[in-house]
Amino acid sequence: MGLIVSRVGSLVIEPLYKYLHIVQFVPYEKYIVASRSDAKIDTLSQENNTYRTLISMLAVYVFIYAVYMWFGKEILKQTWVVVGCMIVLLVLLSFAYRKQTKYIVSRVNAAPNE
Repeated sequence: MGLIVSRVGSLVIEPLYKYLHIVQFVPYEKYIVASRSDAKIDTLSQENNTYRTLISMLAVYVFIYAVYMWFGKEILKQTWVVVGCMIVLLVLLSFAYRKQTKYIVSRVNAAPNE
């Protein structure tokens, strides 16, 4: 469940907060260069991601609670709900995989050529 909550934070909360101008980011290449000279940036980034995951956890909880209150516990017995949830999770994790691959490619491209 933690993995799912974390991915919701990365793929839903982060873009939403960017769109609403709640947070701003620098280009990833600048982050890589800066983190090489200031180790504290990596620590701050990890803490930042923890906050994003906690926000995501609360958002997922509110969503699940709202669905439960609206439809009741009988909704969970419906086959289409289970299949729908699996499809949503498949899409969510596919986008997470794509995003992580993009970060790896960015780091490889920013690495000094030897």
